Amino acid sequence: MKSSDTTPIYLVVAHQPLVAQDIADAVTEEIPRAQVIVAMSVSEAIGLLAGFEKVDVAFIEAKDAALAATSLPEALLLAGTRIVLVGPETAIRWETLPMPFSADDLAQVITRKGPLS
Repeated sequence: MKSSDTTPIYLVVAHQPLVAQDIADAVTEEIPRAQVIVAMSVSEAIGLLAGFEKVDVAFIEAKDAALAATSLPEALLLAGTRIVLVGPETAIRWETLPMPFSADDLAQVITRKGPLS
């Protein structure tokens, strides 16, 4: 996508199809003009990112240490992406959306703006 395009881009990486669908549906409900990219694995996500200059928020179902061992976080952070880890573990490096999550939990994360504290 060109940088002049103001469509918000959300990446969802989840190996559980229901988790991926829940997050993708919630994003489009909260931000109807958003484009949602869904990948079932980190390696698939890396391949899909080649077609995009920027991703605004990435929801990634993974453990903190496992994700850190891949090249995905570095690529996303260089592009200014907010990374949200989805799972039972509290992330050390990134924001966390604990599972199970409610629609309200998800809506709060989706609409949160700015850098993480």
